[in-house]
Amino acid sequence: MIARLARLALFALLAAVATLVQLDQQTTRSPELAFLVPRYFSANAARARAQFALRTGGGGLADARHALIMRPMPAESLTLFSLTAMGANDAETALAALEAASTRGWREPISQLASGEAAMQQGEYAIAAQRVVALLSTGDLAQPALDLLARLLATPAGREAFAYRLAQPGHWQGNSLPAMVAAVEPADLADTLAQAQRMGADLPCDRLAQLARAYRQRHEDGLLASFWPGSCPQG
Repeated sequence: MIARLARLALFALLAAVATLVQLDQQTTRSPELAFLVPRYFSANAARARAQFALRTGGGGLADARHALIMRPMPAESLTLFSLTAMGANDAETALAALEAASTRGWREPISQLASGEAAMQQGEYAIAAQRVVALLSTGDLAQPALDLLARLLATPAGREAFAYRLAQPGHWQGNSLPAMVAAVEPADLADTLAQAQRMGADLPCDRLAQLARAYRQRHEDGLLASFWPGSCPQG
C-alpha cells in the first residue's frame, strides 16, 4: 500500500514535467495548430486535441484513447493516455499506461523519468539505472535525470547498478561524464567510476581528465586516485 501511494505521488512530477515538453513542433498541414502539439507527440489531430485538453484542464481522455487505438505502438501515445487518465482521476489506468510506455520507448522522456523515480522508491536500482541511461543518452530532461542519478549513486546497490551500465558499450558515457561531476557527490561518483573500470569500462580518457581537474579543484586527490590513471596515453 505504501509503495503504491509512493508511486502514485509520481504523477505530481509528471504534471510538472509535462509543461517542459510542449509547444516545440509545428504541424505540416495545419500550422495554426502548432501550439497545440508538444515536442514528443506527432501532429495527429486526436493526439493534439488530447494534449490541448490536458493543458487546459478540459479532459481529453476520449481523444487520447482514440489516438492510442489508431497508433498503439509509439510510447508517446501511451504517455499521453497516462497523463489524460491521471487528469480524469483514473490512477490505476494511468499507472498501467505509464509502465507500458517506459518499456516500449526509451526515447520517450516523461515515462522514462517517472519509471526511474518509481524504481528508486521500490529499491529496483538496476531498472532505475537503465532509465537514467535512457535519459542521458537522449539529453532529454537532463537536470531531472542528473538529480535522479545523484540519488541512485548515494546507495551502494545503485552505484553498482550504474557502474554496470557504464561498462557497457556506448557513446553516452563520454557525453554525460562532465555533467555528472557537478550533480553527484564526489565520493559516490569516484566509487562508481572505479567499479565500472573494474568491470571493464573503457571510459574516454579526455573526459576523465576533465573530471580529474574538477576533483583537484576540490582537493579530492584521494578520491581521484581511485579512477584516474594519472595521464592519458599518447597517440
